[in-house]
Amino acid sequence: MKVRFALTALLFLFPAQVGWAQQLIVRSGEHGSFSRLVIPYPQGTVWKVDQGPEGIVLAPEGTTFQYDVAEVFRFIPKGRITAVRTQVGTSDLIIETSGTVHPKSFQLLEWGRRA
Repeated sequence: MKVRFALTALLFLFPAQVGWAQQLIVRSGEHGSFSRLVIPYPQGTVWKVDQGPEGIVLAPEGTTFQYDVAEVFRFIPKGRITAVRTQVGTSDLIIETSGTVHPKSFQLLEWGRRA
């Protein structure tokens, strides 16, 4: 009985140690001169954006994330952003674009204000 309780307590205290990753829903929006993707990283997440051979790479540091990209193209056409997918084995998000897209990234504070 004590062993079962201890194991249960450890699972609640260390969920990342048993292979669980936080799932983030990627949201999108289309505007006149730009397309927008919003990824709700937890406050304090450090991330960077780079241009890679496969497209724009959004790379968070330190935490494992999984992304739900199922609804990305529900609100935007595949004109500027042509595909959104995860990089296998990492928490990186790959954003494939048409040749004329230049990424701009920033962190939002509450109520949609920029950091």
